[in-house]
Amino acid sequence: MGGEEPVRVELELGPIAEAEQKADALSVGLALRPEIACEGFLVDVREEDGARRVGLLADALARRGLAAPLSVRLPADKAGLAPAGAARLVIGVTEDASDAELTGAAQAASRLGVPLEWALEVRGAALASLVDRALEASRRASLLRVLISLADEPAAQGARFVHDARLVAARLAARGAEAVPIVLRGGHGPPAPAEECLLATATDLGALLCDGIGDAISLPAALFGDAGRTLDLGYRILQGARLRTSWTEFISCPSCGRTLFDLEQTTARIKARTQHLRGVKIAIMGCIVNGPGEMADAD
Repeated sequence: MGGEEPVRVELELGPIAEAEQKADALSVGLALRPEIACEGFLVDVREEDGARRVGLLADALARRGLAAPLSVRLPADKAGLAPAGAARLVIGVTEDASDAELTGAAQAASRLGVPLEWALEVRGAALASLVDRALEASRRASLLRVLISLADEPAAQGARFVHDARLVAARLAARGAEAVPIVLRGGHGPPAPAEECLLATATDLGALLCDGIGDAISLPAALFGDAGRTLDLGYRILQGARLRTSWTEFISCPSCGRTLFDLEQTTARIKARTQHLRGVKIAIMGCIVNGPGEMADAD
């Protein structure tokens, strides 16, 4: 992640109970979106048996042809449980974590030869200090491959989450570490209707991506009931931010009173004939007032 690499989309799987069942559910969900490739999975490990379960899940996913990188998330004081074979370690960091725990987590990643993502679990002004401590712990462990992440938890949704992510990006730049990739973790708010959740997640992540903040987005696989729908949202967010083009894009008239034809029917007919044209932006113009604006953004 980072640099010239495209923005990635990762699915969070949570803790592993039954590896085969989790792999089956993923396989079924992702099969609904065969045109989209998932680029990473994240699992949670909080107990000693977790490392064994990660191995079982990796094997189960491989048998189903799901070979995306598998990363592991642990608390700072549990970094010693990190299993070999993880694509990267994700370490939750709070203000209560000691410098010794942070250094130990960085050393664990260094021993395994994998990147370390510092998942910041504070908000507001305390973020700058935690960024500094994470970077210093990485330096003490001679760990060069480091990432920073932030999640839109219930206490930090909407404008608060966007503001906090901007604070993190600004602090990294002030430290001369603007090349450190930032992972944006969405979809962690309180339960809400699917449409509200979709709008909130797309708005928060999209605003930051349009700012140039974010090298990956990570979403709970079960956010919309199945992994396929969640993965579809991730790619649509990237397309909306003009970071990837995965489908035909339609720039349509908003259909005000000046439109003298059935815009919805016309749009449906155009989509039916052209939605296979991946990467093409098509304007569906209405009146003389908005038409030039719709046309200007199309191919």
